[in-house]
Amino acid sequence: MTANGDNGKQHDPLLYDFFRQDHWLERLQSVEDLTSSNFKLWRTLLQTLDGVTVGRFARLLRDAGADDYLAAVAQLEQAETAANYDLLIQQLRNHAAQRAYRHLNGLLATLLQNRRLPVAPDTPPAAALDFDFELKQLLNLYTLNHNLYNFAAVKLYAAVKALSFTDGTAAALPPVYLLRECFRHVALDAEIMQRAIVQRRREREGNGRYQIGPHARALLVTDKLALLALAPVAHLLPGHPRLNPITYFSHSTSIRRVPYSAGAILVGIRYDVVTLQINRVAAAPLPAFELMAIPHEVGHYVYHHARLAGGTTFAGLSAQFADNPYAHWCEELFADCYGCVVAGPLTGLGLQALLAYSDAHALEEADGEHPTPLVRPFLLSEILRVLSAQGRPEYRFLTVAQRLDENWARILERHGYALTTPDAGDAACRITRRADPDFTPIDFARLRADVRPIIETFVQQLLAHVRAAPWGDVDPGALSPEIPWSRGSHDDDLTKYDAEMAALTTRAFALKKAPRHTLIDSEQSRQKTLQAFLDNWGHSGPTGSSGGTHVST
Repeated sequence: MTANGDNGKQHDPLLYDFFRQDHWLERLQSVEDLTSSNFKLWRTLLQTLDGVTVGRFARLLRDAGADDYLAAVAQLEQAETAANYDLLIQQLRNHAAQRAYRHLNGLLATLLQNRRLPVAPDTPPAAALDFDFELKQLLNLYTLNHNLYNFAAVKLYAAVKALSFTDGTAAALPPVYLLRECFRHVALDAEIMQRAIVQRRREREGNGRYQIGPHARALLVTDKLALLALAPVAHLLPGHPRLNPITYFSHSTSIRRVPYSAGAILVGIRYDVVTLQINRVAAAPLPAFELMAIPHEVGHYVYHHARLAGGTTFAGLSAQFADNPYAHWCEELFADCYGCVVAGPLTGLGLQALLAYSDAHALEEADGEHPTPLVRPFLLSEILRVLSAQGRPEYRFLTVAQRLDENWARILERHGYALTTPDAGDAACRITRRADPDFTPIDFARLRADVRPIIETFVQQLLAHVRAAPWGDVDPGALSPEIPWSRGSHDDDLTKYDAEMAALTTRAFALKKAPRHTLIDSEQSRQKTLQAFLDNWGHSGPTGSSGGTHVST
């Protein structure tokens, strides 16, 4: 037996040491393999894109703030000689280049060296809708994968080396559970990036030509919706003005933040809430109200990361409600408030669309984070009422809030529930379940009274800090970031909101330019400990969330 550990306590050596350092150092190699695979996948996708030229690539770099190589590009376009290639490659590999884009300079230099990009002057790509936007998003995915690779190679490697690994006889085990959670997060991030790259691929038609696929068309719309949802508070967020959301299709709708890139937000969209034909000319798009979950998801990021006066956050404001019986709903209530500030009644319709298909058990489920689905649409209507009470003409939502309440009450009636008063806003309103003596009636009037101060605080703070026209004057043909997206113009007929939702998912919308869309930076996490890494990962959704050391599955 070996003497080691607390107070000289004797410990037999482990028969099999799961905690040895080399085991975890070897796992880092698998992370390198994952990111390397993504790089190869990305380069394969690049070869299918019609219109990626040396000049277009260099111009995007310049417009984002990198060094200007267009003079050398023009010289190469005039004469594709070895000397002109070498001149441009040498400039790109100059280590004086801005660090934020040095990896992209290196990428372009490698593509040039291998003669993998055409040198011809830019021509409009035949298979694209908004090609510069698409290419920037692909470059952002490349940068994000680059940041993940460096995070694993530098930060995680240092963390593994810093742990107190032993020969298997120590009394205390190293905190490898934290390390394991970091590896799980890294693997999930790599998988998400893989999905996002594959879903943006071109599809080869029978004639041999590559065309933009239905997923890529849909993601062009969801990327732009997420960008618009972020715009009103971008000035309050770290990474501004190089903050960009990247959407991808997943099994669930969610938002994900990562510790190695302040400029990227990953937004997952459920496959079943988007019609893949939303950008086709021949068919009118369905009113995919569920896409209004995007502003809600962005709201989760805003809740934790927007910096208000004095450096506090919206999450910090929640501390004042510690004694409120619904304090555990604060983050979700904020995200719902943000959704209503950005999208108006479309958020209420979107939530009803998500919850309308639930069974009775799901409607009553309380997960400790989200308002109970049974009452949540009524709380969305309450948010619209609080917005109306602020006196701003663009937020006159009293009538539509009433209509939404009536609609949800009728949906609940089909599920076997009943309101004790015709109006959910009545001071005596309770929710009961017919023919179920074991169901405890919900005192909704009291619940609403308890929750309203939370809603009022968030709404007032949001209206005090958001920018209603964050991009200033924009070209009439460009995306408009003005909020709210819907101004309650169809109060008496909820079905007329179909047209407003459809307008946000058309080919015409996809073609609109995004004036403030840019490239994210190459960067490294400033955190040094495993727990700090985990605290800066987060994954949340409209009906489930996780953060810290938990990875949702």
